[in-house]
Amino acid sequence: MIIGETERLLLRRFEQEDAPVFYHMNANPKVLEFTGDIPFESIESTEDFIANYSHYHKHEFGRWSVVLKSTNECIGWSGLRHKEGIVDVGFRFLEKHWGNGYATESANTALRIGFEDFQLANIVGRCSIHHTASANVLKKIGMKWQKQEYDQGIGAIDVYLKENKQ
Repeated sequence: MIIGETERLLLRRFEQEDAPVFYHMNANPKVLEFTGDIPFESIESTEDFIANYSHYHKHEFGRWSVVLKSTNECIGWSGLRHKEGIVDVGFRFLEKHWGNGYATESANTALRIGFEDFQLANIVGRCSIHHTASANVLKKIGMKWQKQEYDQGIGAIDVYLKENKQ
């Protein structure tokens, strides 16, 4: 199910065929360095995660697989997450696809979907204070720094905000 589209990318719901990509992406210590997450134990555990991902059912949105239109290759995920009374935007990609603007392009599309389709009042972005690449993406998509907080899994994080101007 296609949720969003850009010139180069499709955003769609997770599918079982994405499990190897998500498994290998999260097995890379560089990918998880600033997230506080742990790698999946196996491709099978990744398949279980996808099968049990309930965000679409609970909130009608969630994180979405990002697919290159030119090759139909899943390269990571991007999208929205409802957690603890807020909605945040997030993104994660295979390392070989870093530096191509996919995070900015997909996160900007996720914001548009959140504001236009779901009429969200605001969306936050959160990242480790040491993760300058993610902070740069959040700034590029128009988010404004709000405050610094502590996250038990990550440590000190910067919180950014974008409000719905509609």
